[in-house]
Amino acid sequence: MEDDRQWMYKDWKENGKHEDNWRTKANAFVEHAFALSSTGLDVRCPCSKCRNCLCQSKFDLQMHTCRNGFMPKYEVWVHHGETLNTNASEVLPNDRVNHDKMEEMLDDMRPNVFDEEAYTSRGGSQTVQEPWKRHWELPLKVPDRPEDRILIKPYGDTSWIDHSFTGEGHVKQVNATLGSLLRLHWPGMVTMPNGTCRPTTTWDHYSLHHVVVPQNVIGQNIVVPQNAQGQVIVDFWARYKLPTNVNHEDHANSVLHKNAKDIMRDTMSYLRIQANNEYIWESQRVRTASKRASAAVYLTEEQYLQTTIPSWMRSRQEGWYGLCRWWASPEFKAISVRNRRCRGNQIVHTYGADGHIRMAKRMEARTGVAPSAIDVFIAGHKGSGPTNPNLLCTPTATQRLDAYGQEMISRHGENFNWRSEPIDPDVVYATGGGKAHGRYDMLNGVIDSRQVSGGRSRLSQSSSSRGRRHSERDLELERLQDRVRLQQEQLRQQQLYQERMTIGTAAGFGCTYIPTAATSTSTTAVCLPFPCFGGQHSSGQYSSSWRS
Repeated sequence: MEDDRQWMYKDWKENGKHEDNWRTKANAFVEHAFALSSTGLDVRCPCSKCRNCLCQSKFDLQMHTCRNGFMPKYEVWVHHGETLNTNASEVLPNDRVNHDKMEEMLDDMRPNVFDEEAYTSRGGSQTVQEPWKRHWELPLKVPDRPEDRILIKPYGDTSWIDHSFTGEGHVKQVNATLGSLLRLHWPGMVTMPNGTCRPTTTWDHYSLHHVVVPQNVIGQNIVVPQNAQGQVIVDFWARYKLPTNVNHEDHANSVLHKNAKDIMRDTMSYLRIQANNEYIWESQRVRTASKRASAAVYLTEEQYLQTTIPSWMRSRQEGWYGLCRWWASPEFKAISVRNRRCRGNQIVHTYGADGHIRMAKRMEARTGVAPSAIDVFIAGHKGSGPTNPNLLCTPTATQRLDAYGQEMISRHGENFNWRSEPIDPDVVYATGGGKAHGRYDMLNGVIDSRQVSGGRSRLSQSSSSRGRRHSERDLELERLQDRVRLQQEQLRQQQLYQERMTIGTAAGFGCTYIPTAATSTSTTAVCLPFPCFGGQHSSGQYSSSWRS
């Protein structure tokens, strides 16, 4: 390729009527880029939208560069086989913001600008012009030396402390890399234990796709199974490392598995939403109001198959076809409707892309003082009124913080400065009524459940009203369960009696025939056993109050 690259910008026209010189050389660039690809599938796209942050297929890369033009100052193709010399123009850094774990409801409450949104999951976020092109970012490059791996430490139930992040700028988040690896090793179709085949939709399904994984490459306490889960685990720890002064392997293994489970759940959820968005736009030229509205749409299998296959599924297209079939099934719809009814409808937090841990680091970098967990919680839930910092984004968040503070004061005294002290997991557990739906009411993911010792049993008087509400619900649930058990026992006794009467009739004992109300005027009567020691209803049915 020639040295003068001004054609990339001079001969490209915004109206699409590019010079022939641009078309010829742009096609030559595409051939050059894919000739260097080891897989031949996707390469980094240098258009002004993707900016070498996203990987595209050959066709999509051609369309992107034609529509959007090349990114500024990319005369030296450092992402496509060339080296950067001192005389070359500066290459723009990767300024993409990679999202870590974010709540789906936070996105649902925001305006849904589809022409600026791309596929989003707990693993990552990218922005391109078409919202339905489900692209993905390559994982971080594996360092040549093990000592160059990024140092991380597990924190709480689902959080990581990334020591490469100093509180400034944008560093690819740990869960973004995990999300990329989950896409890279997605098995497609897997065989269930009962012999049926289904698409991979959960982290557990990765364990059903058997592959050969090297053993003893991480640590003695981190299990590396011989399946797709093992592939993800090995590739993850090829990029990261744990502190050696303390044994964090068990904790890290737990955090990794929990995050992988959450990322896969949200990946599949957002994937269907994007397929719905594409089909609705292509067929009706309208846009749904929000992700929640789009999630309530259920297409047929044929309609899902008309949408674009995500680039990371193209090598396992049978998995995509199976996914379209699963989304259109009555079983999936029933599960989806049930889950949507149970989901909340308010903003969860205002942490943004950073999450609790990274927001704490940014606050420390800005002020020079490490903030307390409560300070970070308030900053991540701040309301719209700057004059009242104690009024958080939702009344629920304000009530949760107040309940926590009152309980801490009741346990430690009026002069206890609970805002600056470390979080007491038992108090969070107590004031939140336990861990409903697998989540804490506040600081979920930051709290380590191993440190919770059942604080609800030691709930003080200040939080007793909330505890009573949960106790009343528990009692009502127990009463309902008792009624169900009673009905089941009565049904069992009735079935047992019918069996006895059948045996008695066969042996020559008598049986009374009683017509029901529905058949009393008909010549045909329903044969029902009438127990000589039981009661009879007017409808002709025998009473369930008899004793065996």
